Amino acid sequence: MTFIFCLLVLTLLLRLIMARLERDRPSIKPADKFSGMEILRSIRSPHVIIICFMFFMNGTCAYGLALFLPSIVSELGFSRNKAQLLSVGPFAAGFFGAFVRRTRRQNTT
Repeated sequence: MTFIFCLLVLTLLLRLIMARLERDRPSIKPADKFSGMEILRSIRSPHVIIICFMFFMNGTCAYGLALFLPSIVSELGFSRNKAQLLSVGPFAAGFFGAFVRRTRRQNTT
């Protein structure tokens, strides 16, 4: 008798839990409809504009350094091959600095 009662209670509890999970999961039944105006509103947000400007300036700096540093170094009197090798230094130092920082950060967590 108690086994059947426990089975019925667990089945009822399982149905309640599954109903709650289905209700709380937005991927199955989205409450909001898709709107193109929401996309335009988010693009015009000052936060998004500032972040886009920051990424643009970051890319400009990185690509400018990568593309023009060998020509700047070659203007100092070095050959093309030596200028290319000398311009690798900042990127190698940045890579190793980031790698050491990541390793130290990972060990402390």
